[in-house]
Amino acid sequence: MDQAGVPNLLSTSSGALYAYYQDWANGNIMGVAVRRSNSASWDRYKVSISGINTAPGGANGVDPSAVELSDGRIRLFWMQRLNGNRIYSATSSVGAGNGIVFTYDGGFAFETPAEIFDPTVVQTATGWALWANVSGRTAYATSTNGLSFSAQPSNSAFPTSAVFPWGATRLPSGEIRVIASLLGPGGSDGVLYRSTDGGTTFSEVSRGAVPSTAGGDVGISYDATSGMWYQLLSVRM
Repeated sequence: MDQAGVPNLLSTSSGALYAYYQDWANGNIMGVAVRRSNSASWDRYKVSISGINTAPGGANGVDPSAVELSDGRIRLFWMQRLNGNRIYSATSSVGAGNGIVFTYDGGFAFETPAEIFDPTVVQTATGWALWANVSGRTAYATSTNGLSFSAQPSNSAFPTSAVFPWGATRLPSGEIRVIASLLGPGGSDGVLYRSTDGGTTFSEVSRGAVPSTAGGDVGISYDATSGMWYQLLSVRM
């Protein structure tokens, strides 16, 4: 796809891959490309969220991040440009529209005093973790239900507060991997972190995980059915 960015990747328990992104060429909407289990092709859709206005020119929902729930449903997090200091969420239902057609969860998941961008959300052993960019800094918040998040000391789970998470995935063992940048939003260094204590603390695994031609906000996911790791990235042309 031409003119797309802020990619987020989700591998589901069924073996499907959901690639979420910001589709600038089609009016800056949230889109998703789906590769079904046992398929080699991708189908592209416009993300639909009922109960809240995410249309361009209106609230304009941007920066999607998706997590699969234990029952197979998918929950999507995003930022609304109309209310730019809040992260919102919506949940889809199992079936043909799962991960594509969502219903707004109501209220908001997280709020900050300043404008917020690029949420990254992952389930942990005890709940949920969320990171987002606020005024060039990384905000960190946790939740027990994945619907309402509380602010924590800035990036306190990482060895340095300079870490800006792009994407995260949780393995069946409970280990959490995060792909991130030490250069801030838009960086292209690609640092990998691992947590083996349920997301309480992270340690660095490696650097240089993305090509030098890649943009920021890289997605990462692990497919437990195939044992494959996947990365979703945008490339500057």
